Amino acid sequence: MRYVIDTNIWIRVLRKENKVRGPLQAALARSDEIFIASIVYFELLRGLEARGDTESIRFIEHFLASQSHIYQECSKPVWDTAIGLWTTALRNNKARGDADILIAAFATQLKATVVTDNEKHFSHLDVPIENWNQ
Repeated sequence: MRYVIDTNIWIRVLRKENKVRGPLQAALARSDEIFIASIVYFELLRGLEARGDTESIRFIEHFLASQSHIYQECSKPVWDTAIGLWTTALRNNKARGDADILIAAFATQLKATVVTDNEKHFSHLDVPIENWNQ
């Protein structure tokens, strides 16, 4: 499996919530591919930097360094997919924030599942979703 993990799930991982850490550890044990989209990296690290949470920053940086395929930049195909998702959502009166659109675009391009506990943010974007916080 391939997963693009939303910022809210990473926050729960950093809070050491076993409910979400267990599925992450299981995915890693199965050698599933775990991706951090650049927008998630931005959202996560800006919050950690603002709080001066160096322990969590080190954890994320170590995690990124240990996974060769994890960090994904915004490529033109991702941007093009995001434009299509945003336009479709707008036409259906289901507009969402740009971060959610970009996360869904990454997942679409990677043929991955979005892991989030904000399912309603992604349910109309035609992307597979899992909630590891249930």
